[in-house]
Amino acid sequence: MTPTIDIILDLRESRQLPGSASDFLSLWAEVEQRMAGASLQGSPSWQIDTPTWGPCGLLLADPAAAPGLVTEETPFVVRSVLEPPRLVYKCATCQASGHEEYGPFTCHACRAEKTADRVCDQHVILLDGGFRASCPRHRPVCPSCGNAASFWCRGPKCKGTTAHCDRHRRSHPGDQAISYCPECYGIAFPACGHQGCTATGSLACGFVDQGSLRRCGARACGYHAFRWQVLGPRKRGPVLCPDHKRALATLSREQLVFQIVATACTLDGPWAVQATRGGPPGRRPPSGPELPRLSVVRHIFLNTRNEALPISRLNLLFTQRQRALAETGFEGRMRRALERRESSRQREVDDAGVEQEKGLMHFARLQQALSRMGKYELANGITFSDFRNNTLRVYVPAGFEGQFFGKQGTTIKGLSRELGVTVRREEK
Repeated sequence: MTPTIDIILDLRESRQLPGSASDFLSLWAEVEQRMAGASLQGSPSWQIDTPTWGPCGLLLADPAAAPGLVTEETPFVVRSVLEPPRLVYKCATCQASGHEEYGPFTCHACRAEKTADRVCDQHVILLDGGFRASCPRHRPVCPSCGNAASFWCRGPKCKGTTAHCDRHRRSHPGDQAISYCPECYGIAFPACGHQGCTATGSLACGFVDQGSLRRCGARACGYHAFRWQVLGPRKRGPVLCPDHKRALATLSREQLVFQIVATACTLDGPWAVQATRGGPPGRRPPSGPELPRLSVVRHIFLNTRNEALPISRLNLLFTQRQRALAETGFEGRMRRALERRESSRQREVDDAGVEQEKGLMHFARLQQALSRMGKYELANGITFSDFRNNTLRVYVPAGFEGQFFGKQGTTIKGLSRELGVTVRREEK
């Protein structure tokens, strides 16, 4: 079997190109007629001039297999055809002016209009902040002033789909390559509400209005924000603005309990981020918001109202608030959080009762010890506060602190050794 001769037909210099199968057969007939009786050895490429189609090139895929003499029986296989380049994607703007140019870009607005207009390198409009090509007809304009836009805003409202001019450009505080419009910048980087502060108000006040159940939301930077430790010293509590920080001292007992529960519930939910430290990474309460223990609430009352309430009284305040809340919406969320802690609150009350009895016994012994020391007025003036973790806390009347502590704390240290417990003055 005679091996085939693989060739590549080069029509890049031909006067015309075949447009159909019959045209191609006609072209090949003229090429074959010119090759008859010729030798294709000695060169990998040949130029054949045809009367109808003009110059046609022949490129031998395997020059070593070229025939010494071409006859009618010599089998040829055309593996490929080289044609002159054609401009498929033409710039619409260039075409309108009477010339052709390659358009590698597609205008995003034209694509939305379902047109096939293309744009060349000269006429394409590319703005900062996003690789979105525009043609001159759809050049983006600033919605604020109507001037030609220069960047795509990547803020939370525009989301890279709205362009603005340099007059309305605000750069990212830490990356000058990222730009925002004034509105998006104000949302992403709100100003601190403290007078004269130019820092970003990255924290929002979490004080909850009891009527509307909405958070205050006033912004503050990390320096001017007050962190209310409603969840204890090891966990980050809600942020309070200066006005609501001062307002804590004016709240009634019932209002303070509401605020403790409400702000704790805003720390865990779709509207806020759970902020917990001191535990494993990513730790979240498995069943909802986390409420503080009654012992922590007792310290909150001491710090805000200068009032030391027994654990049982605090539990009653929480129970009353639980029963007064609705079962749906944000109040329902608060109610369910209180219900989950109901049994643990009762255990705290029971434990506190046992500790209370022990504490009263140690308190009576403390009064007796002070009387033996001749400090009768101090012994009658002190009052019991709390007993936990083998620590007896008492209130000392004003003016008697020196007698209670003694020189360099010798009196209180001696009383602690004698009673076998740590004696502390309760801070109001």
